[in-house]
Amino acid sequence: MTIGIVTAFTLDHSISLALAALQIVTVPRGLLECTIALTIMWVAVENIFSWFPLKRWLLSLAFGLIHGLAFAETLDILGLPVEQLVLALFSFNVGIEVAQVAVVLIAIPFTLKLAERKWRLQAVQALSLPIFAFATFWFVQRTLPLFS
Repeated sequence: MTIGIVTAFTLDHSISLALAALQIVTVPRGLLECTIALTIMWVAVENIFSWFPLKRWLLSLAFGLIHGLAFAETLDILGLPVEQLVLALFSFNVGIEVAQVAVVLIAIPFTLKLAERKWRLQAVQALSLPIFAFATFWFVQRTLPLFS
C-alpha cells in the first residue's frame, strides 16, 4: 500500500512539476500555498477518523499534482536559461524523488514496528493532531492575504 501511495504521488508530482516549470500551467502562488495546506489538513483528518485509508493512493494522485506545482516555484526562482531548464528540471525531480524514497525507506521499519502495536491507531491519530493544527495555521496565514 505504501509503495502505491508514494508511486501515485511521485507520478503526478513529476507531471505537474514539468508542466509548471515549462510554464504550460500556472497557478497563483497564494492559492497554491493555501491548497497545499488543505491537502495536509485533509490527510491529518483522514488519519484521525480513518475515513478512506484504502483509497489513499487515489488521493495521492491529486495531491501530487498540487505539490508538484509548488516544487516548480523553486526552479523558477533560479531563473535558469531555457536551454538549461530541461536538465535542471530532470535533475531537480530526480533529487526530490531520491529524497522521498530515502524518507520512505527510513520510515518503513518504524511503520512496521508501529503496525505491531495495539495502540497504533491511537498513535497515528495523536501524531496527526499537531500536523492538522500546523496545517490549519498555515492555511489561515496564507488565506488572509488573499482577501485583504
